[in-house]
Amino acid sequence: MPRFDLPPHELARYRPDIREPEDFDAFWQSTLAGSRQVGGEILVSPRRQPDDRHRRVRRPGFAGDPVKAWLWAPRGATGPLPVRYLRVHRGSEEQVFDTLSSFDGATFAARIHAPALFSVGLHDLTCPPSTVYAAYNHLASETREIDVHPFNEHEGGQAHRWPAQAAFAAAHL
Repeated sequence: MPRFDLPPHELARYRPDIREPEDFDAFWQSTLAGSRQVGGEILVSPRRQPDDRHRRVRRPGFAGDPVKAWLWAPRGATGPLPVRYLRVHRGSEEQVFDTLSSFDGATFAARIHAPALFSVGLHDLTCPPSTVYAAYNHLASETREIDVHPFNEHEGGQAHRWPAQAAFAAAHL
């Protein structure tokens, strides 16, 4: 179990308070409407480096202006991105976690009424188990399941779970 997360017996009932900005719904409706108007697709291509950890990302932005970025996986990265970021941006913890709280899946969960199948790897450093359970436990949906993979990281159950996922989708779509 990663040091920064909760023990498995606490995860099942983990339900943190969710701070939501007053304009949350209006902001996301506006953002989604603007994105739909632009259209286009996200392009990811290798960067011309001997290192395959770098990717060039380009997507259409508002008013058709391109948004360009580098996607970079640090060599030997073992911790979650906020921790790596905060190592060099000391003193910005409150701002970072306040920003992250505005788009975390738990913020949207109370609006989800559709059947939901979640998966969680208890050693996941990309989406720590507490964040998955926070979203799962805030779901408005009465039809929900969670697959727990006690020894996995972000890959979860992979192909092993596909038959169950297909059955869930067939039962609810």
